[in-house]
Amino acid sequence: MLAGNDHVDYRSALEELNRRYGFETITTDTGGVLASVLLEQGLVREVHLLVAPQIVGKKAVGLFRSLNQPVKLRLIQTKKVKGHALLIYEVQH
Repeated sequence: MLAGNDHVDYRSALEELNRRYGFETITTDTGGVLASVLLEQGLVREVHLLVAPQIVGKKAVGLFRSLNQPVKLRLIQTKKVKGHALLIYEVQH
């Protein structure tokens, strides 16, 4: 497994977690950079997006701003959670 200042081999890390501890699924609460990396490496099965009832405007930060390629999603579930909309998507590999 490689790790350093600017590189982490996430696939190897996840395979090691599976080998050592039997983990088959992990949940991450990430920012746009890590989310983009995991999506681009094909390591994501589902994306859960929580939409707040607020429009931010100019100060908004793009969630997947470092994503190089579009990722196709299929909506599989919606929920209302305390006035927010939870959208659950399956990643189409």
